[in-house]
Amino acid sequence: MSVAQEIKQINPAISTVYVGLRGDKIGESVQNSDDIDETYSVLAGKLRRYHGESLLRQMLDIRTQLLNARDAFYLLIGTWQAWRLLGRRKPDVIFAKGGFVVVPVAWAARLRKIPYGMHDSDTVAGLANRLIAKAAAWQATGMPSSFYSYPKSTTHYTGVPYDARFRVISDDEKNELRRTMGITKSQPVVFVIGGGLGAQGLNTLAVEVLTSYRESNPNIHVFHVTGHANYAEVAKDYKGRGWAGGSVKVIDYTDEVFKYSAVSDVILTRAGATALAEFAAQAKACIVIPSPHLSGGHQLSNASYFAEKGAVIVHQESDPPHNLLQNLDSLLKDTQLRVALAQELHVLAKPDAAISIAHLLINTASHRTA
Repeated sequence: MSVAQEIKQINPAISTVYVGLRGDKIGESVQNSDDIDETYSVLAGKLRRYHGESLLRQMLDIRTQLLNARDAFYLLIGTWQAWRLLGRRKPDVIFAKGGFVVVPVAWAARLRKIPYGMHDSDTVAGLANRLIAKAAAWQATGMPSSFYSYPKSTTHYTGVPYDARFRVISDDEKNELRRTMGITKSQPVVFVIGGGLGAQGLNTLAVEVLTSYRESNPNIHVFHVTGHANYAEVAKDYKGRGWAGGSVKVIDYTDEVFKYSAVSDVILTRAGATALAEFAAQAKACIVIPSPHLSGGHQLSNASYFAEKGAVIVHQESDPPHNLLQNLDSLLKDTQLRVALAQELHVLAKPDAAISIAHLLINTASHRTA
């Protein structure tokens, strides 16, 4: 969304159209944006693969193979839908970002001879982007270009675009925001988030460790975004472990993550590139718990990169929970350690990512229409 905002600021007369995956909740929120003039959706499929699982085991997983076969059919339908849509709207340039929905749109764009640029957020290029990279006018990257095998002449290290509401705030702003949430200045606050769909492994681990921490630190306050599917289970787990309503706020989904992260002292998060970019912009101390199962192991790779920079603390799901408890305790009790970690993450922020991509898109469109 921030790329669309930048485009509108450069030239308000430019029309911006969003094409999303049919049934995707993100598409619903985009409809309310002042920066998007029209929204459409197409079908798309994905190839289900799981990191660390052998090829033989994947081949013997009948349910997964049936879903893959169905989604191959969806991909063909989506390409036809996108081809028709592009024929009606006749865009000058396309920005491809956001999972497998980019594949049918980019394939249709190639058939229509419409240029497109693409963006990789993670340190490991996703399969969808690898499928469309060859015909792209340029490849923008969220991480240093050395992580990617794209041609140097067309690769641009822009960083990851993020919502401008993620920013460093003053102590006065933080305290005022805490006051509106019913939290005191001195309370330790932990924010837990596993991505838009949630993360069961992270949720379970967080409840266990935070409950242990609360035994000796009853003043702690927790915000926990669970994802829609996990909300009831996590809320029940907290209640069963004796958490009072005022000390924990369990949230299924929110488009105001920036508020909860802003008032927090420590964040427990997955290693998604966008989330880390957002928390880097806010200069927050993060303990990263990467998903071990996602295809390509991109979260494991992201976590390793940020850890090597001294910008996050990494806890693997297979590590003993006590290790996470110790790291959490150290950060909450040592302000200097917490600030130092947050500053190392903040150094990696790329605040001009959205405007860099906006200029790439406008330049590409200009060359096409010249």
